[in-house]
Amino acid sequence: MTGAGGGVRLPFTPESCPRCGEPVSGPPGTPCGRPECTVGAALDELRRRRRRRVLRGTERLRAEGIDPDAVTWSPTPYQPAPQIPVSDEHREELRARLETLVAAARAGGGEPEGASEPDEAEGRLPGPRFRGSGPVFAAACRACGGLCCREGLTRGAFLTVATLRRVRGDEGRGMDAGGLVDLYLAHLGPTHARSSCLFHGERGCRLPRELRSDTCNEWICTELKDLFLDTGGGDGVPPGHVFVAMSKDGRQVGGVARYEPPPEVSSRAKAASKAEDEAGKSTART
Repeated sequence: MTGAGGGVRLPFTPESCPRCGEPVSGPPGTPCGRPECTVGAALDELRRRRRRRVLRGTERLRAEGIDPDAVTWSPTPYQPAPQIPVSDEHREELRARLETLVAAARAGGGEPEGASEPDEAEGRLPGPRFRGSGPVFAAACRACGGLCCREGLTRGAFLTVATLRRVRGDEGRGMDAGGLVDLYLAHLGPTHARSSCLFHGERGCRLPRELRSDTCNEWICTELKDLFLDTGGGDGVPPGHVFVAMSKDGRQVGGVARYEPPPEVSSRAKAASKAEDEAGKSTART
């Protein structure tokens, strides 16, 4: 048997490298220090996770009475946090943050130190063709439960001076600083998802979309990005597509949600399909 380095591969034991069989120190399955073994072991783990996600996803669909061979489906992240009461401490921290942002917005200043949105450019919507995919987002996020909202607890719902300036111009004309702060605090509920944004309610974000930060409105998880790259955007996701929430390693499985496009999207999809059929017939005739 040939090992990763081209030599004879030693028999595997719990104390040996899973790729080449050389003795190692560490937990069972730890690769040796050779780059080819380290990379190979990482790829093996990715393949195991993908297989596990497919297996657990199909099991979850069958448990919901859905034939996995009769639908298209894809995973979403998994957010299992329960709802807990919004504490007075967290409420006052949010108030103080909002007051700082509103003051800077009214003064025409920039972002206060530590208040700017995180640099998550790779997670933003990659292009205009991904915009207008709201119904797809709604279904995927309903299945997931809002894993991407977790950092909102310590980042003040990702709100920034730019957000408050936009809201003040669009929604708060004539509103003083206190009124703008109260506008946000009024949307706090009695509970939020544990270790997650204070606006993260049991049915999703309690803020209307126009009050949310650009991060919240434009963030896209890896799972949705992969789906949109495969389908060319939200309009390409087939009606009835099912989302299954699961952890990255596939060991935890959560909610299931089905995407049903609104009438205007269905009409565009039918028109595009008809155009393709007509083009195919025309090509066949020639």
